[in-house]
Amino acid sequence: MMIEGSGNLEIDPAQVGAVLLAAGLASRMRGIVKQLLRIDGEPLVGRTLRVLCEAGIGQVVVVTGHQAEAIESALVNDFPDCGARMSSEVHTDASRVMEHQSKPTVRIKRNPDYLVGQQSSVLCGLQALPVQTDPVLVVLGDLALLQAQDIRELLSAFAQRAPGKRILVPRFRGQRGNPVVVERTIVDQVINQRDPRNGLRGFIDAHRDLVASSEVSNDHYVFDLDTPSDILVLESKLGRAVAGWDRTAFIEQAGSQLANRSEDL
Repeated sequence: MMIEGSGNLEIDPAQVGAVLLAAGLASRMRGIVKQLLRIDGEPLVGRTLRVLCEAGIGQVVVVTGHQAEAIESALVNDFPDCGARMSSEVHTDASRVMEHQSKPTVRIKRNPDYLVGQQSSVLCGLQALPVQTDPVLVVLGDLALLQAQDIRELLSAFAQRAPGKRILVPRFRGQRGNPVVVERTIVDQVINQRDPRNGLRGFIDAHRDLVASSEVSNDHYVFDLDTPSDILVLESKLGRAVAGWDRTAFIEQAGSQLANRSEDL
């Protein structure tokens, strides 16, 4: 299905690439591996991958780092829900490839430098995408409410961007969101920067004239999971429990900390 914009612009999702970031330490999560939280039995990282598949994205690179083996195993076990299979190929750099009979193609790329920061994982993923993918989505792995329709809405907005704009950033009520959409020419420039540590974020900050903003229809683009408290909010939004964390222990600990603070006043 082609996604149409103004001026007869069209985007074929099968030609779109995506970098799915699942490498971070999540240091504020108190030891919870958020990519392995389960919503309706599905790990969060697998859910986000499924959403990209349902949106028709043709090429996906999942970047892993922290807890890489556990996250990769969850993907291998659950990705058949997207109609794909894991190939037997295991590269020396710990990359793996999963191929559907037609689409999508998914590569799991392990970033050995994930401790350097998120931009190193963005660069790792961009370098692993096939050169023919255009445009490219950079997707946080903890957008727990993101749906395929949200991806299609974003691509439609990208197709309608003003002339000269090569990067699209979603915004919800003034808050910057994710995924970010970039033209392939920008991907090449990011990869070839003099100081690659700047990453995509640094490139965007240095080239505001190339960036368009799109006001999106819901908070799916801005609601991510940074702390255990965010998981409680997610459960409230979903109306059901999220598996893979000790909810009771967190609430008891939070209550104890609150009581201690009250005693100190």
